[in-house]
Amino acid sequence: MGSVRNNKWNGVLIARFLHEKFGIVSRIHDIESYAVHSFLIIGKTPTEVDQQKSFELFRRNSKDVQIVTFDELLEKLRQLRSFLAEEDE
Repeated sequence: MGSVRNNKWNGVLIARFLHEKFGIVSRIHDIESYAVHSFLIIGKTPTEVDQQKSFELFRRNSKDVQIVTFDELLEKLRQLRSFLAEEDE
């Protein structure tokens, strides 16, 4: 989780460096870094009730970082594929 936040800060530093060194204004080059939202994909959804509760509390308290498990992402992709297949018919 710390490295995700560090990467957000690195984006801010890169934008500042580009501006100071080369006069590049971030908005022109689509490098917005004021309120960066991060996306973290981790492990599997816990199966035990206590672990699920802890995970949900942790996930909801992680400001500016959306945490998704691999199995949740896979399910979202399956739903998207199903939805797109229905539109093709």
